[in-house]
Amino acid sequence: MEERIDTYLLKIVQPNFPNVSRSFIQNNIDKIVTVNGNTVKQSYKIKETDNIEINQDKIEKLLSTAKDTEIITPQKGPLDILYEDSNCLVLNKPKGIPVQPGANNKDNTLANYVKNYLIEKKEYDSQVNRAGIVHRLDKPVSGIILFAKTRTSQKYYQKQFENHTVQKLYKAKVDGLGELTSLEEGSTIEEEITKLENDNYKCDDTWYKVEGYIGRNKYNRKKMFFSKFQSKTNKYALTYVKPLDNNVLLIKIETGRMHQIRASLEYLNIHIVGDTLYVDKTGSKGIPEKIELESIYLKIKNIDDEELKIKLY
Repeated sequence: MEERIDTYLLKIVQPNFPNVSRSFIQNNIDKIVTVNGNTVKQSYKIKETDNIEINQDKIEKLLSTAKDTEIITPQKGPLDILYEDSNCLVLNKPKGIPVQPGANNKDNTLANYVKNYLIEKKEYDSQVNRAGIVHRLDKPVSGIILFAKTRTSQKYYQKQFENHTVQKLYKAKVDGLGELTSLEEGSTIEEEITKLENDNYKCDDTWYKVEGYIGRNKYNRKKMFFSKFQSKTNKYALTYVKPLDNNVLLIKIETGRMHQIRASLEYLNIHIVGDTLYVDKTGSKGIPEKIELESIYLKIKNIDDEELKIKLY
């Protein structure tokens, strides 16, 4: 039986954009997907030979302008607050908790908790989108994440992410170094962060540069893949990787592609502990609840043009 394009898209898109609904897809079908290079109606029946291209950047941009009141209900829940001022809230996100609600998961997300927290403090701005979300971390990933308290600050922070002026570092526990062979002795996370700060965040030749393009994995549409070659559908990605020992990596991303770290490490034959989706090409073991990937450093300019630097190490 042939499948409708809107039904297919919902299954493919929701794992990475959990608050996407079928009505969202139907209302934006002409903006987010092409079939064989053409736009189609929501009722179009997919054929095996069809070349389907999904515009992830457009989906994210459309979601960023959605009314959060339609999808996010305030809910009391735990928040590990690392920093707070009148413009933003910086949290330490636990593994296994979604950032925002989805079609089958309306409760117990950071956005639910943040909205309730700010309402109770009488600091909630109803003009913010998605309870003030500025950037995303995947559900299995933990660490530093920033929420804006006002629509003005939300736009200000999001612009910095779009312009790639934000400094972001991640720590990954891995099963081995894969294609990476050399290793400097005695380097710690604290030492490497200090060195980066002193060198204006320039990665020296002790870092591995992983530069190429990231697109949808052809074996499993819930996965992404890294390639050295550009195509019509993949996007430029730049990642730096620094082994601290045989099982710990420090990672700096210069772009913000979906699953950028996980896809880039897969290309290097490196497996993040717990990441069942990226343990093989097909991702047959499914989407994990928790993986050993942690956002540990964030530097951004606050709305008053002062440097805001948050780190876990």
